[in-house]
Amino acid sequence: MTTKALVMFVHPDTVPCEFRTSVSDVEAGSDRLLGRLRLCIEQFSDSRCEVIVHCSGHRDKLGFVGRLDLSFGVAYRRILSVCVLHYYLVFSNQSSLPIVIK
Repeated sequence: MTTKALVMFVHPDTVPCEFRTSVSDVEAGSDRLLGRLRLCIEQFSDSRCEVIVHCSGHRDKLGFVGRLDLSFGVAYRRILSVCVLHYYLVFSNQSSLPIVIK
């Protein structure tokens, strides 16, 4: 089963930024994924921003929702975002409850 994720950066002052990715990009920490995350993180640079990750496979329309508080430095945010995305993608079939990471 191919797992996809919709990554949304949500901020109260702006229109949400979103993109789709795949589990292989997350596992590899691909330059494409890192670049997209970096652009989004730099655009939404204060602690009111949150990342919402919707993971879905062929059987589940919405398997998992996760939120990540971005009140960190930009470099740390990038690393944490990739780690959190990977965690959500790998474990998305084991839980349907929202998980908040602060």
